[in-house]
Amino acid sequence: MAKAVYVGVGSKARKMKKAYIGIGGKARKVKKMYIGVGGKARLCYSAELEKVGMATALSTARYDMRAATVGKYALFAGGLAPNPFFGENASSSVDAYNTSLTKSTPTELSCKRCGHAAASVGGYALFAGGASSYNFLGYGNILSSVDAYDASLTRSAAHIIGATAAIGGAAVGNYALFAGGTVYSQINKDNVTSDVLAYDPSLTFTTAPLLSVARANVKGASVGNYALFASGRANGFCTTVDAYNASLTRTTATALSSTKNNSAAATVGNHAIFVGNTASADIYDASLTKTSAAILSTARTGLAATTVGDYAIFSGGGVADFCDASLTRSSIGTSMTGYDMGAATIGDYALFAGGYSDEKSVTIYDSVEVYTA
Repeated sequence: MAKAVYVGVGSKARKMKKAYIGIGGKARKVKKMYIGVGGKARLCYSAELEKVGMATALSTARYDMRAATVGKYALFAGGLAPNPFFGENASSSVDAYNTSLTKSTPTELSCKRCGHAAASVGGYALFAGGASSYNFLGYGNILSSVDAYDASLTRSAAHIIGATAAIGGAAVGNYALFAGGTVYSQINKDNVTSDVLAYDPSLTFTTAPLLSVARANVKGASVGNYALFASGRANGFCTTVDAYNASLTRTTATALSSTKNNSAAATVGNHAIFVGNTASADIYDASLTKTSAAILSTARTGLAATTVGDYAIFSGGGVADFCDASLTRSSIGTSMTGYDMGAATIGDYALFAGGYSDEKSVTIYDSVEVYTA
């Protein structure tokens, strides 16, 4: 477990979350502190990423979940669960973990969802669109409903969208944005949409300028004053990156260096990081300047990503890679061997949940692994 230091503030013990020391006229972050005990150096403070262990399992084993945070909770909603007769079923389950990692099960989604999107705004976590089934033929019964959970985990209905699956979600300023998707079972250029839909903290609905290229499976991330929607698929995978500012003005950023199938994204410091297919990531700063760096230890797809403290974590396939705000990469042990997990951060903890094994021998997991910085 991470070590901690407390300081007295107003006659109360307050946990110190960050420590800095002056070196050469600059504030440098302290990652570890030691204290002498019995002639030995004992660790008393650590700000490095550590694996805590496993949290209480999901109520239902599943993958393709979407995760969002609201108040003191991280929510994992929907996804694909095992079907004892054939393939997988979409799920309406919602699992909530609080800042103490205590699990609860709020009211289920209003319908079973896979291929949906999630984003948070104000006091709400939103889960939008998707489909109620998926198999080798594609999505079935594409959905237009949007479920909103408040900080008390009460579910309500937000303004419906056009029936859309394989949507991307992100947030910027006072808006949760949902972008792109497919309006039919198969993803191709005739079925994808360029719509971008926005909700404010009162769940008032508006539309934003269209994506520059209609596509599904876009991946969303936020950095500075922008929400970015990168990659995606129409007839093939594309490298387009659209950026929306807090006024919902759209800018087309520099394209990805290569296509990223089933990509993942996370933000750390001044960087939005998009990974997938290759070990190299495309990285955008708050000015939308693009750089590249080797963020993954091995090239792979189907990853989940979230940020805790000063670390962005990319986990899947039995490997968890992470980087700090200086884009220094490292790896950390993981018990999660699956792909397409859900990931979210609540308080001091990053959670990775569910997933499935390789396609040759599909096992769907209910495990939840926890990291802290």
